[in-house]
Amino acid sequence: MEKEKKEINESKRFALKTLITMAVAGLFLQEKILPLAYGESKEERNNYNNLDIPNIKGNLDVHLSRLIYSKNGSKMEYFKGVYLRDGELDISSYNAICTLLRDPSQPEDKQVVQIDIKLITLLTGIQWWLRDNGYDDTIQVVSGYRSKNYNESVGGKRSSYHLSGRAVDIRVKVPLDVIANIAKKFGVGGVGVYYDAKNKFIHLDTGPETRRW
Repeated sequence: MEKEKKEINESKRFALKTLITMAVAGLFLQEKILPLAYGESKEERNNYNNLDIPNIKGNLDVHLSRLIYSKNGSKMEYFKGVYLRDGELDISSYNAICTLLRDPSQPEDKQVVQIDIKLITLLTGIQWWLRDNGYDDTIQVVSGYRSKNYNESVGGKRSSYHLSGRAVDIRVKVPLDVIANIAKKFGVGGVGVYYDAKNKFIHLDTGPETRRW
């Protein structure tokens, strides 16, 4: 009985992982580029009907951390929870993720925008792969959404997907090339690995073209 129960649970988990892979790869029944809502009012910014949400039966969870720098110093912030329940967006969790991926350089009312669900799902897929293969599944966010001014100050491209909430830079506790190869298998947007004297991180985005660097 226990063996049969275990096999059923493993089968369900495999099926859910397959659906995640399909969602990350952009194989939605109704594929479209995320029409982000960036109005000046809070009501416009919270127009969740514009989000391209994968129709997945099951719960998607992720846990992220980020060191936030501000005029008052720095602090570590975390998110851990379920953001998608049987294809229904958990608004509270989604807002918390968007807040974690904010641009802290901006005035408080302009720091947070809607983040592409595909990008969050990509992070979920990577994290699940790390966990299932015995690696430390910690994902630390380096950069998420960027305002135009901040993007220019850090040397970002004018067409950067950070500007539209469709890109994230992360650090992990495994070789970056390993994560880059896993991200490439999902076939989504851009995957870039950066090594310099100060920083080592991987860039992920959900742009319409597959790019590697």
